[in-house]
Amino acid sequence: MNFMDKNIKLKEILEDVKTGKDFGKKIKVRTYIPILEKGTICRKYMFGVSMLDASLLDPILLETEYEIKWKFEVLFEYTNIEVEDDDKTFDNYDTLMSCGVFDFIRKKCDWDCTKMSEFIKSAMGINDMTVVTQILRSANGDEIKSAINELKEVVGDKSIVEGLTKLLAFNDPIMNEAIEKEKAEALIRKVKKLSAEDGKK
Repeated sequence: MNFMDKNIKLKEILEDVKTGKDFGKKIKVRTYIPILEKGTICRKYMFGVSMLDASLLDPILLETEYEIKWKFEVLFEYTNIEVEDDDKTFDNYDTLMSCGVFDFIRKKCDWDCTKMSEFIKSAMGINDMTVVTQILRSANGDEIKSAINELKEVVGDKSIVEGLTKLLAFNDPIMNEAIEKEKAEALIRKVKKLSAEDGKK
């Protein structure tokens, strides 16, 4: 099954759960999402995550927000359930989790949902979403430089960092200017260091 019609609202499922009705009879789950559609879903999820203001949230609350977005914006894409913005609440999450709705869906699409998770991690190139969020939300050169340096420490893979910075630079002229400035300053520091070492010989 490829395209999934959204023919039932999440509010109806929530009402069934609260009144003890069998919600499983209404929920249809596809076991596979086509690769191009995965890309669209992942892009939307990643953009939403990047918009979370990490500076205003403690780490636990930030992870909680990631979890809420994953369940409501990714997992439900496997179903015929329409999720509206006002559905994405902590109370609704707790209700759906405690009554087994999320598990019911996940068991039916577990293999492909795992692939979806790997798809997002591969698209990001790294597993630390907080650092990426910081870079995407950076407002000036100093913040960008600090974020990229932190990213190098977290990832430990220079090629991944270079790939990400090129991507950011391509999409943002201001980001590109800041990155190029940092490269020039790094080159000057390297030349000075080599000159100092030659002077000691």
